[in-house]
Amino acid sequence: MLNYSILPDILQDGMKRYIEDGIPTGDFLRCCLANDFVGALGVASTRSYEYLHAVGMFLWNELPGRGYPDCPWGSYEAVERHIERMQGARVAQKKEGNDGGNRL
Repeated sequence: MLNYSILPDILQDGMKRYIEDGIPTGDFLRCCLANDFVGALGVASTRSYEYLHAVGMFLWNELPGRGYPDCPWGSYEAVERHIERMQGARVAQKKEGNDGGNRL
């Protein structure tokens, strides 16, 4: 189980939705997830500057490393792959649920 409490309260829900459901984040978290901390500074609100360290610690300590095939962070491509993978899983679950489990 991931320790989302490492993150500031305001970022926890967005990160959880991204990791667990593949729901895209706002620009600040998206840049952080892509390992683009300079880009994150460019889109950060004044308050978000304070969050960079916590986000970096969460990514490094709680998520699989960038060498893993299903790593949800590290580049914009990895972020897109994670979103597509999770959305594909949701579509598959809906299809399985909608057919009532009946197989002929």
